[in-house]
Amino acid sequence: MSEKRYCEECGIELVRNTRRCPMCMDYKLKNFERETIINYNDETKIADIYTCNAAMIRKMDEKVEKYPEHFWLVREDSCSKTYQCEKKLVSIRNPVILSEEKKKALADRLREARRNRF
Repeated sequence: MSEKRYCEECGIELVRNTRRCPMCMDYKLKNFERETIINYNDETKIADIYTCNAAMIRKMDEKVEKYPEHFWLVREDSCSKTYQCEKKLVSIRNPVILSEEKKKALADRLREARRNRF
């Protein structure tokens, strides 16, 4: 049985053979480690959003800045951030299903708009 090791900076028990935990060093997360977790329950009106995804962090930071009464940054470390928002602002949308002719019409409209942009 191996001896337990602890982070030199924060004291968290280490899983890998390192001196510091991922939160205390510049650790580059692997793709499968960059997750987003949205958590809420029926009792409260608040949703927790934990993310390690850079694109989601940018989006949430913009929302915190633009709508501070609805979105809050509650925790941050070197590779993740945790936000809170009103639960009613979390939604799962239906996919948009377009027919081939509608796709073609939208592509033509976009092409024309790009051509007339300047």
